[in-house]
Amino acid sequence: MGMLFVFGQEEKDLGTQEITVTKAFKPNIKNVIKKKESPQFLDSLSKKKYKINYQIFSVPVASTFTPAKGDARKLESPKTPIQYNSGITMGYGSFNQRLIQYNSLISMEKQQELGWIIHYSGLSESIPELLIPSTQSDFLTHFSHRKITDKNRVFTQLNFKQNQYYFYGLRSQINSRLLNGIDAKQKLNYFTLSSDWLWFDKLIKDAKFNMGLTTDAFSTNELYLDFVTTFQKNLGSVALFFSPEIAHLNSNFDHEYYSKQSYTYQSTLGKASLFASKSTGNFKFKIGVSAVLSLDSSSEKEWLFFPQMSLSYLTKNGKLLPFLDIGGEIKQNSFRDFTHFNPFIAPAIQIQTSTIPFRLVLGARTKLSSGWRLEGNVSIEENEKLPIFRHFGLDSNEQNVSPFRLGNSFEVIYIPVVTGAIEANLKAPVNSDLVFNFNLRYVNYFNSNDSITDVQTNDEVSNLPNIFIDLDGRYSIGKHVVFQWLLAHRGARTNSYPPDSTLSVSQNVPLLSERLPAFTQLDMSIDFKINPRLNFFAKGNNLLNQTYYQWSNYRVYSTNFLIGLRYNFEVSL
Repeated sequence: MGMLFVFGQEEKDLGTQEITVTKAFKPNIKNVIKKKESPQFLDSLSKKKYKINYQIFSVPVASTFTPAKGDARKLESPKTPIQYNSGITMGYGSFNQRLIQYNSLISMEKQQELGWIIHYSGLSESIPELLIPSTQSDFLTHFSHRKITDKNRVFTQLNFKQNQYYFYGLRSQINSRLLNGIDAKQKLNYFTLSSDWLWFDKLIKDAKFNMGLTTDAFSTNELYLDFVTTFQKNLGSVALFFSPEIAHLNSNFDHEYYSKQSYTYQSTLGKASLFASKSTGNFKFKIGVSAVLSLDSSSEKEWLFFPQMSLSYLTKNGKLLPFLDIGGEIKQNSFRDFTHFNPFIAPAIQIQTSTIPFRLVLGARTKLSSGWRLEGNVSIEENEKLPIFRHFGLDSNEQNVSPFRLGNSFEVIYIPVVTGAIEANLKAPVNSDLVFNFNLRYVNYFNSNDSITDVQTNDEVSNLPNIFIDLDGRYSIGKHVVFQWLLAHRGARTNSYPPDSTLSVSQNVPLLSERLPAFTQLDMSIDFKINPRLNFFAKGNNLLNQTYYQWSNYRVYSTNFLIGLRYNFEVSL
């Protein structure tokens, strides 16, 4: 602020004037004045609270309620049970039965799993009153590797399995001199290598490679190779698939049964499938065609075409799914596959491919309450060469007789058959503790040249029952006891065989037949968890004490039991 005096030229006194001049204020740090008073907080320790008086009046009531006293519930996270990746199992039972197993499944870095199993089981005491030992054993070594990335998934397996048993199913009428120096033990060795590759969001969807080598104690060797890959192209909601495949089988036997000459069989299948598929929405379909080139050493080169169609529709409520499947195929039969179904076939059989020109399956699946699943279907299939088993005859040559040439082994023959079947499957999770599965299948066989004739009455379909019933389940008692069972029933069937009185090995002898009764197999087991590391188990086999099962003259072990322990532990690499 300042004062300014101005004098004019006139002599008149203008008096004194004050003018205030205001300038823009430009603050700086020097202009800041600190407040000397300290801030105070409204704290109950320094400020006195106002007293509030409540006036509560007592009012009479009809009844009073006194709450139960208790402590506040503490929230505790459930304890996660300890999961061990390895275990050793050992067991011992009747008929000198033994079980030893070691297995591991180890999770590795980068989403990889490595697993292996070493298993041995067997009965080293024979069934009483048999002329040939009936002991048997199984040995298995299995290695697997699984790797999953954001681009693909790879699963590789390497297996070696050996089954040992004897051709002990002799008929009562046999010259005991034929058994001198006979070693009827069969050792089936199965070597398998497989690799399965799956790609995500690629033109090549998957590729599979399988190799199998089978040998036995009688100079048999069989090599199987199979490679298949699938290409996929998505066109909106519909996907196009193209799948080429090549499979080769080479079987070598020391001798063929009737000619007694060495026997070699080769089969090569080239297959290409093209189909369109819709797997989204309520209506789904798969429609296409398969072209197959068959090169078989027992027949001429042949091109075959099979239409493929699968239709299904899910109802609006999501509980019923009717479906229809129509197709056909060529099946490469092999010695390995036959031994898995009937271990007592002779290593001197004829092998042929089976042609199935037509197959139709019509059925429905439905969802019941609480996760129950029910499926039923009817099917009809034409097979131009259905493989069936019947007994070989007796070789009376006492100079050079093979252990499986005593009427105690089976041959494979091929017949044209039309098969009609009705099947029902039920999966029933009653609750978290009780789960069981039930399967019922009724099959009838007809001559393909005359569908009215039942070939079962003509004894042409040997060792194939009409009725198949399977019931298996699991029941948990608390967290420590698990009870399991398996019930299998097979209906009556016939078995064809040449008469021993001919004392010949010839295909041109009249066949006899026998009626084999139905049988029911019942096995049960119980597992008791002593602690996270130790389990006790017990198993009972053939609890109904059946004498025979599937194959004529081959008695089975009577009711027998196995008990043992399993110890769990952790293995890291």
